[in-house]
Amino acid sequence: MQPFSQEDDLIKLAKKDPDAFGELYELFFKPVYRYVYGQVRDHSETQDIVSETFIKALKAINSYTPTGKPFIVWLYRIAKNTTIDHFRRANREVDVNWLEIVSTDNGLEQVEHRYWLDQAMQHLTEDQQKVIRLHYLEDMKFKDIAKATNRTEGAVKAMALRAVGRLRLVMGKEGVTYGA
Repeated sequence: MQPFSQEDDLIKLAKKDPDAFGELYELFFKPVYRYVYGQVRDHSETQDIVSETFIKALKAINSYTPTGKPFIVWLYRIAKNTTIDHFRRANREVDVNWLEIVSTDNGLEQVEHRYWLDQAMQHLTEDQQKVIRLHYLEDMKFKDIAKATNRTEGAVKAMALRAVGRLRLVMGKEGVTYGA
């Protein structure tokens, strides 16, 4: 099973028919938007940068060569460069920490893992997603999550354990590992 076959098919189609690029836009708009907004923290600027990112991607789609990494990684690079250009044009400072993280190979690996994690989260129930986000992303304690979700602390811990196991299983099938 090739995890990128649908993606590859869309890319091939977009290379032949620019109107088909719209499907790639629909597929990747939200993650690119979240990625840019995480750096810019302004919806209006984010919209401008994301629009410019996709225009650049459309113009460059014929030069895109699959590398075995998800297409989103290529889009993130374009978004990173577009964001830098945007800040330069506005004579504003760019968040150096973000540039250091994203500019390194390890940073791109983190971006790729984040993409796979987002995809894997879709395999969890809404309740499992909520518990994972609250505990691991917002650093909320299990007892507080239990109060907020009207469950026992044990039920929340069990849900988190099952969710993490499911994430590992799904991501393992895609060949994504951490700390290896």
